[in-house]
Amino acid sequence: MNHIEEKWNWGMLSKHRAAMMGVAIITIILYHGNKTKMIFGGPFGLLDWMLSNGNIGVEIFLFLSGFGLYVSFSRNQSVINFYKKRLLRVVIPYLLLGGSFLVAEDLIRVHMKRKSGLYIVKDFTHFFSDLTLWSFWSDGSKKFWYIALIIVLYLLFPVFYHTIFPKNQRKNSGIRWLCWLVVMIVAIIWIRSHHLSWYQSTEIALTRFPIFLGGVFCGPKIVSKEPVNKKDGLVLAILVAIGGYFVATHHFSGIYRRYYFTVVSVFLCALLSILLDVIQKLFKKEASGIMVEA
Repeated sequence: MNHIEEKWNWGMLSKHRAAMMGVAIITIILYHGNKTKMIFGGPFGLLDWMLSNGNIGVEIFLFLSGFGLYVSFSRNQSVINFYKKRLLRVVIPYLLLGGSFLVAEDLIRVHMKRKSGLYIVKDFTHFFSDLTLWSFWSDGSKKFWYIALIIVLYLLFPVFYHTIFPKNQRKNSGIRWLCWLVVMIVAIIWIRSHHLSWYQSTEIALTRFPIFLGGVFCGPKIVSKEPVNKKDGLVLAILVAIGGYFVATHHFSGIYRRYYFTVVSVFLCALLSILLDVIQKLFKKEASGIMVEA
């Protein structure tokens, strides 16, 4: 192992990406379990707070997806091949699994009061609206809101990539990324001010565009295994702590709370990657010790 790998570096996020996605999935499951009263935090206030904010796993997922797409696209910048892979990995499985669910949900419904138990609805308009995910963007139907969001982000990704890193150049990429970020946030605030009802029905997706863009921006740092700047890490930790106070005292709510957890998700990804790296090294050391004794 070379010297740079011994230090904390951005490459750890890629190294432990699968494990962090697993952690994100667990937090989302716990969040929904708590929301549906299947899992309780009980008398432990901190545990209850963690469960009620477990949807931060979505931010972690989108951040990891953003830089994962950067890594993949930087190796093969064929837009056609990029869309083909997304079609096979996301759209086809969704149509098979989601489509089966929607057939039962929109076309065939269970009615326990009827003797037959099943009856045909034939609501084809509703079915195709749900299947194409248009029902989320038009009416806020949240059956498959995450798929609706991720498909839009996948469609936009090549545009993000080529405008932030034109001709694979990192110079001034931070400025171009910041311009995109400002445009996104201003657009979201404008939508909230002028189309409140639509914003309220889709904010679960709209407010998460920036964290995906953050993952895209961090892609080059991760590929090059750029060392982590400890001062930046300290500043981020202080911001998270200060923001945590305002969230806990209910001074941050709505969109501000969402963006606070966007920052927290990046901080958590960094901490998780370091923790997982330490655990992995301890296991390797323990395993090598056992081998020597054997």
